[in-house]
Amino acid sequence: MVYKIFLLFSILMMITSFASADSDCNGNNCNNNGNYWVKIKRLSDIDLGEWKGGDQPISGTNRVDNKKTFCAISYLEEGKKRTMYNPELELIPLSNGQTGQFVVTQGAEEIPITITLDEYSANDAPQVLQEFKIGQSVTLKGDDNYDFCKENELTLTVTAYKADIIRAGATGKYEGRFRMEVRPGTSLQPPAPVFIDFSIELDITPSILISGLEDMTLKDGQGSGAFGYQDFCVFATSKSPFKIRGLSKFGDGVFELDNGGERLNYQLEVGLPNNGGGNKITLVEEGDFDGHSSWKGDDRLDCAGKENMRLTVTITEAELQQAKSGRYHDTVTLTVAVQ
Repeated sequence: MVYKIFLLFSILMMITSFASADSDCNGNNCNNNGNYWVKIKRLSDIDLGEWKGGDQPISGTNRVDNKKTFCAISYLEEGKKRTMYNPELELIPLSNGQTGQFVVTQGAEEIPITITLDEYSANDAPQVLQEFKIGQSVTLKGDDNYDFCKENELTLTVTAYKADIIRAGATGKYEGRFRMEVRPGTSLQPPAPVFIDFSIELDITPSILISGLEDMTLKDGQGSGAFGYQDFCVFATSKSPFKIRGLSKFGDGVFELDNGGERLNYQLEVGLPNNGGGNKITLVEEGDFDGHSSWKGDDRLDCAGKENMRLTVTITEAELQQAKSGRYHDTVTLTVAVQ
């Protein structure tokens, strides 16, 4: 009986000893010079996911971001005591990009990203929020009271902003490769730096926005009915082809103006401005999306002030002759979608 208890105790000791080993120090992410150590652990690839412009509000500082938790420590180990040092971290881009910026790229297109380092919310050892800059290091504050990686977790946050995404224009998967290098900092006999390489990805899907439409007052055509027009902007990533659908508040299968229950039919036509009408389409109220092969979205959010589409409203003279006097109005909803 005593022998069995002793054997079981020995096995438990072996398991405990194995579990406390640095089993996740692999490759280039741990190094030592005698009892002086520098380590980085658990930093992996960061996926910013998919950006769908149509799901984002038109205004505001929209962004996509994601976080990863990892640790970086530097210390002298003497028996069971660790003296903690202040490791220096530098984020190094391994793929091409503009000088002075972290970017993710797709071919020649680039999207700048912001990368910050902060303490982990469930952390014991506090750190201050710092932003990485190319060619510059950030310094962590070591504390002898917190000497394990699990007590020194850090949060790496990567952010891409809507304005930069739109400016890039092209859809597809953007990627960047990076190296997080950790130097032992104030260690007296420093080991060589350690590092982990990882990727950051962002997938830009086709997106589309419509802007620039305002209320309209129709003009009397002096015997030729009534009409009015205005130009508006359709933005689409990668200058994608698009289509349009119209909905009338008062119409039912046709576009109608309302005057206290009295109705007046009108036509709603969309197309490129100043192009002789060859690309223009008369919409069917609450019908299917309709488009023209010449319609391409602008790759600037507001078309840089040069709207790329025209909306034309027309009431025939025959319709006007049958209408009672009064103020007629309607609310039209235009919806655009990528072809």
